[in-house]
Amino acid sequence: MATNFPTGLDDFTNYVDGTTIMEANTLNNMQFAIEALEAKVGIDSSAVVPSHDYKIDQLESNPVTLGSWVSDPSGYATSVTALTDGFVVAITTTSNVSIDGYTPIATLRTSNTHSPGSEQSSITMPVKSGDTWKVTGSTSRWWIPLS
Repeated sequence: MATNFPTGLDDFTNYVDGTTIMEANTLNNMQFAIEALEAKVGIDSSAVVPSHDYKIDQLESNPVTLGSWVSDPSGYATSVTALTDGFVVAITTTSNVSIDGYTPIATLRTSNTHSPGSEQSSITMPVKSGDTWKVTGSTSRWWIPLS
């Protein structure tokens, strides 16, 4: 029997010294499982793309960061297509106005109504690269790209 890992988990029997006789295939199955774990984890500085070592190294070498705030990225156009993943932040200072954020364009994702007497209300929503988004009811809005 080969190991089920990494698509499944193995179920090994517990053995007792002096009582249980261990056959070669039992030890071999454990070795197969260890080899599968080693392949999944990877060696230091691994170039094997599916290995955890490679993936962690890529994250450390190419961290995702927030880009610079872009004020009013589209001149309040009806909709904007995101060129990168990022966040939309919008505020209103007008009483009794609802700020609504849509992405993709026809799907309401967030909404906030500005109450009288408060200074301002805001929304923040994530947007995926390539998705179209729009905000209604805001007096100011910003795009914050992820890079």
